[in-house]
Amino acid sequence: MRDLVVAHGGFVHPAACIEEHNGDLRVTCDASLANSQILFKVPNSLLVPVDNIAWTNNPYKFEILEHFSPLDSAQSEIIELFISIYNQSEKLKLFHNHPVMSYSNDSDLAVQINLVRPGAIVEIQTAAKAFLKTRQFFNPKDRLGVEGENCILPLMDFVNHHHAGANFKQDSDHLRLGISQPLNSNECFCNYGGHRDPLDIALQYGFIDPHSPYASSVPATFELPGFKRIEVAGNRTISNHRAAPPTVEFLDDGVKVSNIVGDVRVPQHMLLGIRLAMLASGKRRGISEAVTERAVKDLPSAILAVNREKLATLQNYLSTRLELPLASLLTEASQNQFANLEKILTL
Repeated sequence: MRDLVVAHGGFVHPAACIEEHNGDLRVTCDASLANSQILFKVPNSLLVPVDNIAWTNNPYKFEILEHFSPLDSAQSEIIELFISIYNQSEKLKLFHNHPVMSYSNDSDLAVQINLVRPGAIVEIQTAAKAFLKTRQFFNPKDRLGVEGENCILPLMDFVNHHHAGANFKQDSDHLRLGISQPLNSNECFCNYGGHRDPLDIALQYGFIDPHSPYASSVPATFELPGFKRIEVAGNRTISNHRAAPPTVEFLDDGVKVSNIVGDVRVPQHMLLGIRLAMLASGKRRGISEAVTERAVKDLPSAILAVNREKLATLQNYLSTRLELPLASLLTEASQNQFANLEKILTL
């Protein structure tokens, strides 16, 4: 795979190394061995589209059933290399305990997950397709990023996530990833992008990220004195904007926002979007700015109360499902989630 990338005009850091341990893959690099801060530079032509690949129902091996659109020879060689690596490291066998597989086949669990994180449940067609959904990169085809295709990334696929990891940078020719080693080891990390909080990481990727500084509110509806109704849809956001601005809907008796997202490093940003929405809603309904600002001051405690209740309900449910391998994972993730919210909203 390294040779293919270089042969097509890409770059691979001379000291980069892919390591495997018990099925887990990671990328390490002794950055002192070469004068470059670029880990990988992959030509866009080598990103492999996966939306139009049909996979067999084999739960233990990656096997292509059909290509609905042809890949070129280099992309075909890369997908075959991925299949060989994934199968040799028994990725699908290990994936059976992943949250994606568990809540997709357990309607009871899916209902509980949906109460705290709408949109997290994805339809599973095959184990291979489900696995790739946790790895794929959206490759935009227009400037707005509306049109595009999901791809797997040569070499970059093996780099693990850390919120302080390197960001992907793409131009018209290449996708680049720099060297970031936030754990003070030789392991390199990337940032999967967006404000991925502890629940997002656990549900989508199947591991605990104790370092995630983010937290999103669960869906919530409550009333504030003098202002009336606040609705938070609790939608997931992949925005990279520091304030993660929500979409806003004005109601006859209040306001509805798509999400409320915070970052413990900049806690003051969490309520910016909803405060502006509340001020606009209050003005439309003839409520004085002073009354609305008092309602804004009541927001943190109201948001915390709803999140405390719903996350505790999820934790109580998981305590009755200890036979699930992910019960302890999601319990810890929801605890970390609330801890982040508390830090943000009580500062």
